Amino acid sequence: SYKCSGKCLNSKSDLQWLVRLFDDPTREGWVPSTVLKPVGGEEVNGKHSDHMGLEHSLQKREAAVRELVETEEEFGRDLQQVVEHYLKPLDSSTVPRIVRDNKDLIFSNFKQIADFHNTVLIEGVKYYASEPRMLGRTFLRLERDFDKHVAYCRDEPLAQEFLHENDAVRDFFE
Repeated sequence: SYKCSGKCLNSKSDLQWLVRLFDDPTREGWVPSTVLKPVGGEEVNGKHSDHMGLEHSLQKREAAVRELVETEEEFGRDLQQVVEHYLKPLDSSTVPRIVRDNKDLIFSNFKQIADFHNTVLIEGVKYYASEPRMLGRTFLRLERDFDKHVAYCRDEPLAQEFLHENDAVRDFFE
């Protein structure tokens, strides 16, 4: 058995590979590429498929990271829309008192979640976007911050119940 450790290109039609024996690395020599079978794939358009597979994998990873950043930015904008169009207007004196007095019950910690996504999380994701292997650190470092979501999900049934039981509140939001 042999191991390729380099290549030599004398001309387009004269591709040779330097090979070594696994059992005896001191035994090496140049052999024509036509006698070798590529490990892991065939050559396509002059590129070995392993190299193309790596390129494809890197492109897929870059696309996934790009999509993560774009999706998080979009999610942050959506959260901010809710804050601007629903939560902030509740401070107005024209809003029914029962709604104003219960905005924390209705929205829980929604604003904190929106702020977290629009500042801390998106910045962490963008910071490591160019180093995808490090991206997980953002989520690990911010693990405790995701507890905000747990609290929101815990409180959400109470908010639903409040909306269901109070016609004036439900009518205001419809």
